Amino acid sequence: MLVTDLDGTLISEDDSISEVNLRALHQVRDMGLYIALCSGRDPKSISELALAAGLDDCSIIALNGAIALDRPFGETLEDHRISGSSAKACLDILLPQSGDLMAYLGETWSAMALSAKPRPTKNPAASPTPEENDIRQAFYQMASAGLHKLLYTEMDHPERLRPLRKKLSLVPGVDVTSSWFTNIEIMPKGIHKGFAVRRLAARLDVSMDQVLAFGDNDNDAPMLAQVGYGVAMGNAADAARSAARYTTDTSQRNGVAKGLERFILKQERPSA
Repeated sequence: MLVTDLDGTLISEDDSISEVNLRALHQVRDMGLYIALCSGRDPKSISELALAAGLDDCSIIALNGAIALDRPFGETLEDHRISGSSAKACLDILLPQSGDLMAYLGETWSAMALSAKPRPTKNPAASPTPEENDIRQAFYQMASAGLHKLLYTEMDHPERLRPLRKKLSLVPGVDVTSSWFTNIEIMPKGIHKGFAVRRLAARLDVSMDQVLAFGDNDNDAPMLAQVGYGVAMGNAADAARSAARYTTDTSQRNGVAKGLERFILKQERPSA
């Protein structure tokens, strides 16, 4: 089985799969390998990308494993949520911040640019405006049903993420990870890409030793560590590099295609 992350791995900065990568994917599929696209993106976004790429029979692992589909827009195989109480506790920590917040519930998501909220300079603790209250209530109402993921981004001040990550990690029922150095992702406890890949492999009766996976960031590390052939991209973060046994070229230089050429298309068993 072949499993690949999307952003920073299979797709380039223009949000597309290169012809080189796409050709390699179709080649290994024609050889009989099962393909799964595994991303922090929502299931609709991944399904649309899969169909556009002609991968109508691949599995979809979305929101870092919180949702899994048997095929694009297909049957739901996995559905794991942050409880309403834990989601509320996370919102209590995140809503007073100054970055950007997104909450995911299946294909539905809500976004808020917290930095755009009017803040009195002399009295930051002043009561929220009616507009602020409406937005806050919308987030809390969405969270009451349980969330699949929360994503918080600090583009201008990523150094603020470390103390936030520490606070969030103390909330019961959640795990905290990252898909880029400017963000943190809050997941249901124990739910990650490694968990989802293991569950999918079991459904397909595929040994984890026979799974090849590509990834580039912290949220890919559990997956890369658990499969037989974990491959970090040339542009990978330290956590992904440490978890993987092998490396390939960068996403901008068709690292997935080069990895598939080395490990499968040439049918060479890689050395550690």
